[in-house]
Amino acid sequence: MREGDVIRLIEAAGSLPALPNVATRVIEATDGPGTTVKEVAGLIEKDMALSAKVLQIINSPFYGFSRGISSVNEAVSLMGFKQVGSLALGLAAMSSLPKVDVVGFDYEAFWECSLANAVAAVMITSHVNREASHGIFTVSLLQNIGTYLLARYLPVLHGYALAMAEERDLHHAKAESEALGTNHAEIGTHLASRWNLPPNMTVPIRHHHDLDVSSFFRCMYLY
Repeated sequence: MREGDVIRLIEAAGSLPALPNVATRVIEATDGPGTTVKEVAGLIEKDMALSAKVLQIINSPFYGFSRGISSVNEAVSLMGFKQVGSLALGLAAMSSLPKVDVVGFDYEAFWECSLANAVAAVMITSHVNREASHGIFTVSLLQNIGTYLLARYLPVLHGYALAMAEERDLHHAKAESEALGTNHAEIGTHLASRWNLPPNMTVPIRHHHDLDVSSFFRCMYLY
């Protein structure tokens, strides 16, 4: 089996998740010239559920603000529109993934691990390269999205790869490659490309298990 075979099976199994409109608008705004704090904050605030999630994460102990942040506009003013835009983009993208009940896949644990990875990656990267930290939240949050796609659309093959990893004491990405001819990083990159995410996001998702590609990816490799 080859990478293309698995992707075709996934696409044949059902419609792939679509990127929410608010996420697309955030990408356009944060990448465009002359973007203002008010513009980005306004885009996010139009989606009440997304605004609540953004503020919940920003006010969590991970970010360690000494006082509560009460509005998206305040968050953007303090953190910058690229940082908050990346946070909103990642959360909006994850919201497109409905809960699945599959043996061997814990949706809540997947979400919690993805979020912990993203916040930790931002904290690490901000001490090394503050400019690079702007997009790292989205990348790290979505780096294992291919695992979700495997579990949702091809649960039998996903379970087979998990069993192989346990039986032979292999890393799960290695077991996926041997069993399926591809792995969750490559599958996740396919969806990220379908969403028209920029290369500074799709390339790290593709290579987050290839530590020899770039030292920048090491802050993502937390799980």
